Amino acid sequence: HADRWRLVLAAPALITIDMRSVDSDAHLIVRDAAGVQIVFDDDGAGGSDARITHGFAAGTYYVLANSYYSDEFGGYTIIVE
Repeated sequence: HADRWRLVLAAPALITIDMRSVDSDAHLIVRDAAGVQIVFDDDGAGGSDARITHGFAAGTYYVLANSYYSDEFGGYTIIVE
């Protein structure tokens, strides 16, 4: 189970996605429009927060946010820059 957001890029871009949570061990995955995993991160933002910094081509991507542990739930914040 994961929350999913669509990210549409009209041009290539270097994007940073942070997931911060005090309730769970943040885990981020980015997939392309075909569902192929492009990149993932568990603790790249320090502690149990996740960070993905990646150069993306123009196109549609899906950001999946969940916890590293399947039995962990809670609030979180997603920041895209």
